[in-house]
Formats: sequence, C-alpha cells, structure tokens
Amino acid sequence: MKFNKNFVRSTKAFVGAATLISATAFATSAYASQQIVYPGSNCDAPSQVQGANLIKTSSGTVLNTSASATINYVVCPIVRDNVNDSISAPSASIRVRNTKNTTTTCWFEALDRDGAYHDINSKSFTGVGTSTLGIPLTKLTKGGTPYQIECSLPSGSSILNYLIVEQ
Repeated sequence: MKFNKNFVRSTKAFVGAATLISATAFATSAYASQQIVYPGSNCDAPSQVQGANLIKTSSGTVLNTSASATINYVVCPIVRDNVNDSISAPSASIRVRNTKNTTTTCWFEALDRDGAYHDINSKSFTGVGTSTLGIPLTKLTKGGTPYQIECSLPSGSSILNYLIVEQ
C-alpha cells in the first residue's frame, strides 16, 4: 500500500512537471521569429514581355540575360508562415548579384486585404558583385495580409535568394 501511494505521488509530480515544461515551451515559441528562405527562381516577371530575357538557373537564381540595357521587373512571392497579427514589423533580405556596373533595386511590400499598399520600403545596390539588401518594414501587419518583393533587374543582374523574417 505504501509503495503504491509513493508511486502515484511521484507519477503525479512527473506529469505535472512535464505539463509545466510543455506549456512554457509552447508559450515562448509563440514569440519566436519565423524565417523562411526562398530561391531567386521563385521570382517571375509580371508579363511575358518583361520575362522574355529572364532565365531561371539550375542553381535557383533568376537572371536578366538581355544584351541591351533593358531593365526587367520581377515579383517574388512570399507565403506567410505567421497568419496572426505581427508583434513586430517584418523584414526581408534579398541577395542580388550584378555582373555589370548597374543598379538593382528591390521593394519589400506589405499589402492590405484589398491589395493596396500598407507599408513599403526599398534598397538598392550599385556596382559589380554580390550584395544583401536588408529591407525592414516599419508598420505592424494584420494576419492574413500578403507580402511581396519587387525588383528591377538590369541586364546581367540576378536574384540569388531572399529571406523573410516575421514575428
């Protein structure tokens, strides 16, 4: 009898401790940031005309192969991992490469549910080489509202990948 009471007490204590640990883990993970990396090849031109010189490479990039100074625009989709209202403004990091001395500009956009701009910010890279464009937004976003990235890609420029951080 004594053995069973001690066993029941220790089992109850173990279950209580496990429940407390689980609740704590789930409560703190609700505030953890969500980070998703997308390949540049997810980006696409908004029309066939603008996409005529774009190539999606086997390494996951999108590249403007135009021989002229044509600037192509691409839209990069984002699937929101956090569908609740944000507790801090989201940010994007877009990895771009220029093979010529040109300027690549990207815009990170949060839209409202009707498709109008809720918040927008941009960064540019001028020169030859690879750069990461860190673009924060300043406003909190509502759950269910979309994000997107738009970039102007001059000839010889590419998007390697892009990272979205939301909380």
